[in-house]
Amino acid sequence: PDQNSQFTVDSLVLFQTFAYPYEIEISPEGSKFVTKLGVPKLSAGIFQPQGAPPLTIQAFLDNLPISNSMNYFDTLTRIFTFNPSIGIPDGMHTFKIVAAAGSITKTDSVRFEVRARPVQIQSPAFTTRKSTYITAGIILKPDGTGPDSSVTEITVSVNGNSKLAPASFGKFVDTTALGEGKNTIRVSSGNGADSIEVTRIVNHTPFGRSHVAFSTLTEITLTAGATTDPDTQAIALVSWFDDAQTPTGLTGKTGMNVVISKPAAPGEYYYTLVVTDPDGNKDTSRNYFVVKLDGGVESPTIASNPAWAKKARVYFLFPKALTAAGTINAAASRLQYVKDLGFNVIWVMPVMKNAFPINSGTGPGYNITDFYSVAPEYGTNQDFKNFVAQAHGLGIKVILDVTPNHTSRFHPWSDHAHQHKQKSPYWNWYQHSIILDNNNANGLGQSLDADGFNYYSGFSNQLLNYNWTDIDAQAEMIAVYKYWVKEFGLDGYRFDVYWGPHRRYGEQFMGKPVRDALKHIKPDIMLLAEDDGTGGGTEAIYADYVSNGVNGGVDAAYDFKLYFNQIRNFGFTGAAVDNLHGDVYNGGYFPGPNSLYMRFMESQDEDRIVYFYSNNFTIDATTTFKKTMPMATVLFTVPGFPMIWNGQEVGWGYGISGSKEARNRSTIDWNYQGRSLLLPHYQRLAWIRGSFSAFSTQAFTRLTTNSNQVYGFARPLADQNGITLVNFSSSPTNVSVSLVGSGGSANVLLTGGAQDGKTYYMNDVYNDTSVAVTFSAGVLNFTATIPGYSSAVFILSDSVKKLMVPLITSVKDHLGELPTTFKLYQNYPNPFNPWTTLTYDVAERAHVELKVYNILGMEMATLVDEVHSAGTYTVRWGGKDYHGGSVSSGVYFIRFQAGGTAEMKKIVFLK
Repeated sequence: PDQNSQFTVDSLVLFQTFAYPYEIEISPEGSKFVTKLGVPKLSAGIFQPQGAPPLTIQAFLDNLPISNSMNYFDTLTRIFTFNPSIGIPDGMHTFKIVAAAGSITKTDSVRFEVRARPVQIQSPAFTTRKSTYITAGIILKPDGTGPDSSVTEITVSVNGNSKLAPASFGKFVDTTALGEGKNTIRVSSGNGADSIEVTRIVNHTPFGRSHVAFSTLTEITLTAGATTDPDTQAIALVSWFDDAQTPTGLTGKTGMNVVISKPAAPGEYYYTLVVTDPDGNKDTSRNYFVVKLDGGVESPTIASNPAWAKKARVYFLFPKALTAAGTINAAASRLQYVKDLGFNVIWVMPVMKNAFPINSGTGPGYNITDFYSVAPEYGTNQDFKNFVAQAHGLGIKVILDVTPNHTSRFHPWSDHAHQHKQKSPYWNWYQHSIILDNNNANGLGQSLDADGFNYYSGFSNQLLNYNWTDIDAQAEMIAVYKYWVKEFGLDGYRFDVYWGPHRRYGEQFMGKPVRDALKHIKPDIMLLAEDDGTGGGTEAIYADYVSNGVNGGVDAAYDFKLYFNQIRNFGFTGAAVDNLHGDVYNGGYFPGPNSLYMRFMESQDEDRIVYFYSNNFTIDATTTFKKTMPMATVLFTVPGFPMIWNGQEVGWGYGISGSKEARNRSTIDWNYQGRSLLLPHYQRLAWIRGSFSAFSTQAFTRLTTNSNQVYGFARPLADQNGITLVNFSSSPTNVSVSLVGSGGSANVLLTGGAQDGKTYYMNDVYNDTSVAVTFSAGVLNFTATIPGYSSAVFILSDSVKKLMVPLITSVKDHLGELPTTFKLYQNYPNPFNPWTTLTYDVAERAHVELKVYNILGMEMATLVDEVHSAGTYTVRWGGKDYHGGSVSSGVYFIRFQAGGTAEMKKIVFLK
C-alpha cells in the first residue's frame, strides 16, 4: 500500500522473512489498516533457511506480551496466528513480533484500527440522483463476536430527523429518504451508532440552446431563446464566444439575440454559448451554423451530422495488430501512413483497462474494469491524448470503441453488487431478469449467473448487461463518455453491441440521452452503432427518425445485410449483381438525410475477406486479392461510408490457417504479398471518395449495362457526376452505358442541362485518363473496356479532372517503428495564434523537458516535465505563461531536453 492508504480488512497479516541476510517488511510506516471485527485474526509469516538455529518467538499486542507465543506458531506452514479471546476495544492498536534464532533477532510490527461499533452501516458513502437510499448493516454483540439477534429496532436519522426502523437477526435494511445535497445518515441502537454521508444531486443547471433565428444577405441573427431552466427561472446572463478556428465576431457579445456579419466563405462555423441563471448555475454548450454554397444559412438540429462524417473514410485500428510493440505510442507513428492512404477517420478498438491484459486473441478490449483509464499494456492516458492530438494535427478524426451494453464482471460496481446484492447501490445498475423476447439476444441466448446477473450466453458471464433505466447508472455512463470527449478531444464513439440496450430498453433510455448530452458539448461528433442499419425497422436507431417524440441516438450503423447477403457470399453471376444492387440501394430507402450506412468487408469480429474468397486458400493469392477489388470499389463509391480493417490493404490473412483471430487480430506483416495489388487500390479509392463530393451524397442511380457481370451506377451532382463501372468477372468486358443529362429521366446533372455538341469530359480518376465526349439529344452513349476484376470511376464534368495521391514509397516509411533518436520537430502552425502544436520523438524511456523561453532567455512556461516511454508525442501551447497570462507577440524559443539530447526551435507568436 502507498503511504497513508487506508484498508478495511477482516484479518491482519504480518509477513517477515527470517533468512540470512535478507529482510522484507510489508507494513510501510504510516499505512493504516482498519477492521470492523472486535476479534480480528492476527497473523505473521516467519521464514528461515534450512540449517538455521532454533527459533523463539515473542508476540505483543499494544506492548503487552501474548502468553505462550510459541504455541501459536505452525512449524509446517511457518505462520503465527493469534485470535484474541475477547474483543479488542475500538481505536488504534499495534501487533508486534520478535523472532530470534541464535545471535540474530528480527522485529516487525503493524498498526491497525478497530472499529467494532455495535452498529455498522455496510452501505457505502454514495452520490445519487434518486430521492431514497438503501441503508443496510449489522448490529454486533457487545464483544464484537457476531450479530446481536436480540435487537429488533434501530433509529435512523437523516440530518437530525429521526425515525424507527426494524432489525432482524442482527441486521437492518432501510429505504432512507434523502434531501437535496449532503445527507448524514446515522443509525443507532443502544449505546452504539454509525454514520455515512450520501449526497443527492438535484439538477438546477440551465440548458443552453441556440440556433439561427434568421439571416439576410449580409447578416445572421443567432438566438438562445430556446434555453430552458429546470427551476423555470429567467436566465440572468447569456454570453457568446467565437471558436478559435472559425471566428465570426461573437466574443464579447451578450444577450438572448445577437447579430453577426455573414461569413463569405461556405462552411461550418462553430461557437460557444454560456448561459447563467440568477443563482450562478452555468451551462456551456457548443454549436455551429452552415453557410451553404448558394449563400444560404442552415442551422443544425439534434439529428445533424458534420460534413466530415458524410465524407468519412474509416480506418479501423487495433494497436495489438498494428505493430509488434502493440502500444498507443507505436500506433501514433502510423498516423501519417493512414493520412497518406487517404483516410480521414480512425476508429480505435477499446483502450480502457480490462480485467485481463488486452491481447490479439479472445481478449481484444471489451472486458472493461475501469472506464476512466487507458490499459497499462497500451500506455497511459497522456499517451492516448497525444495520439488524438497528433491525429488532429494531420486532419484525422478519432472515434473510440466503448461498451454501453455491459461492464466486466470484475468491475468494482459489479464486485460490490455481487457482494451485497440488493443492498448495494450498484445492484440496479445491472439487468437481473430474462427478457422473453427472443430477438433481444440476437441469437446469443440469455443466462443469469449464480447471483442473478443477466448476460448474453455467447459472451460468457464475464460481460454483464448494463441497466440504462437506472438514473444513476445512466448518468455515470454519460459522464464517462463526456469525459473522453472533453479530456481527450475524441470525435465520437463506436458503440459496441448497441443493439443490446436498444432492444432491452428503447432509444429513450440510452440513445437519446447519450446523444443529447454529447452533441451539447461537441455537435461535430459522429456516433456509430454496432446494429443493423438497413432493412425494415432499423430506422429507429437513427437520429433522423422520431417516434413518440424520441429520436434515435446515432448517425451511422452497420450494413450487415449487404455484408452477410452479398459481400461474404458473393457469386459472380448476373443474378448476383442484381441482388447486390438490391441490397446496396436498400430499396431506395434512407431513414433521413443524416442517416449513414457503414459499408465494410472485414472487421474485428468477422473473418478476413480473403478467407472467404480463397475457398479455404485453394485459390491462389493473386486471384483471391483481385476478386476482392471490385467489391471494394463498390463500397467506396455507393451511399454511406466505407470502413477497412487494418491489414486489409495488404491482404493480411490469406494462407493463415487456424482461428479467425489468427487471421484478423494477429500482428500484421506490412510487406505481405497482397500489398502491391491492394494498397494502391484502396489508396486510390479513399482519395477519390474524399476528393469528389458526389460520392458523399445519397443520390444514386443504377445504370443499365450490356453485361450482367458489370455493375454500373451514377452518383449525380451538378457538374461533378460520379459514374462507377465494376467488372466482377475474370475477363475484360466492353461496357456500354447511356447517360441522360436532361429531362425527368436524367441520371447525371449538368448546369442548364446537357448541351448538345458541347465538349464534356469523362475523367476516369481511378485509372487517370480523360476522354472528351458530347451529348446528342441530351443523351451520351459511352463505351469503355473494363479489365477482369477491375474498375473505372469517372467524373463527368465540363473540364479535365485529375487526382493526385501521395506516394507511399516503401513500407519502411510507415512501419510504425518506435523512434531511434531523440528529436524536436518544428512547430505547426508557425507563426501561430492562438495555438501551436509541437511534436517530439523519444527513443527510449527518459525524462523529458520542454520549456519556452523569450528572446532574453527568461523561462516563460514548462510544457513537459515528466518521464516518457519510447514513442512520438505532441503537446499544444496557447501562448500562456506560468501565471496563465497571455505572452506578448514576438519570437520565442522551445528547448527540448531528453536522453542527453538538447535541441532548440524558434517559434513566432502573433496576436
